[in-house]
Amino acid sequence: MYSVYQHWDKLKTCVVGKSYPPEFYNFIKNPKLRTLFEKIAIETEEDFIKLENLLKSFNVKTIRPVVPEVNVLEHITSGEMIPPPISMIPRDQMIMIGETFLLFPYEHIIKKATGQRHLGKLNNQRIIDNTKKVDWWEPIKNIVKQNNNTIIENKHDELLKLIPANGITRCGKDLYFGTDNNKIINLGLKKIQQKYFNNYRCHEVPTYGHVDGVYKPVVPGLIVSTIHADEISYEKEFPNWEVIHISDEGWNATVEWSQLKAKNNGSWWIKGYEEDDELIEFVETWLKDWVGYVEETVFDVNMLMIDEKNVICNGYNKTVFDAFERYGITPHILNFRHRYFWDGGLHCITADLDREGSMQDYFPMRG
Repeated sequence: MYSVYQHWDKLKTCVVGKSYPPEFYNFIKNPKLRTLFEKIAIETEEDFIKLENLLKSFNVKTIRPVVPEVNVLEHITSGEMIPPPISMIPRDQMIMIGETFLLFPYEHIIKKATGQRHLGKLNNQRIIDNTKKVDWWEPIKNIVKQNNNTIIENKHDELLKLIPANGITRCGKDLYFGTDNNKIINLGLKKIQQKYFNNYRCHEVPTYGHVDGVYKPVVPGLIVSTIHADEISYEKEFPNWEVIHISDEGWNATVEWSQLKAKNNGSWWIKGYEEDDELIEFVETWLKDWVGYVEETVFDVNMLMIDEKNVICNGYNKTVFDAFERYGITPHILNFRHRYFWDGGLHCITADLDREGSMQDYFPMRG
């Protein structure tokens, strides 16, 4: 039976995401713009393969999802936005908590990814949901079933719709639910605990947004955070743990990029924009300027633990790497070059299904 109790236990089985292939973009008439998107697709898959090979070198079994089929012609004919490839961000849609596998609702994810995070609300365009022909997580669900795990699909559970899969931190007997503000799930958290996680202690962490881009409990006793210590110290949630605050790194270092992205509605293709000079300039700017900047200077807390002694991260940060050395952790740098374009780092593009170890209690004083 698969299980994950702590995300620093030895990783055994992991989902690695998958994006649209280069030929998906054949519908773009402008050759310059089409070439740019094809380049992003090729380099994205190259980085996925590098990640998969690195995991395999640690004897981790990897699973790649099926990419959803999208009827591009139907979108174009109807004047609709084309949805991003949800198969490349499995962390948004699934999580193994203990021996329980949670799947988050397809409709909720596609609406969130297309309507909010990737495109913004543009001219009140509705989203065509014609990607259901392929349930991309069905092979993963079948593997989990074969291992006799309990599967909960929260399509009809209003309680579980309050939380994102990527907003849950598993720390043995303690589960931490990240919130945009400290009250967003306050009313539902006790009910969620009673219904699904009766053997756990459930807590809120005010993460002010993209949870796994905000803080990372790396190993017992060590946290890395992009939120300044004046905003949150984590002393209440993780008493006596060392916290490394790198408030000018991660998503905080990309404000200019985020503003450009919002201005262009630009991380995805929209009907009528194939000849748009602004969109072409946006993609070119990303490839020419921002990718290089991200590679050299921006460090994410969006990291994946292989075990207590090995972590995969996107780049170098002296303060963080000094802490790694103190805790005997070896960092393995693998730069996911287009993580900000796709809105997902190394943690987002994976989902750990199975790790060694049983539930530990790191805060026994809580009873």
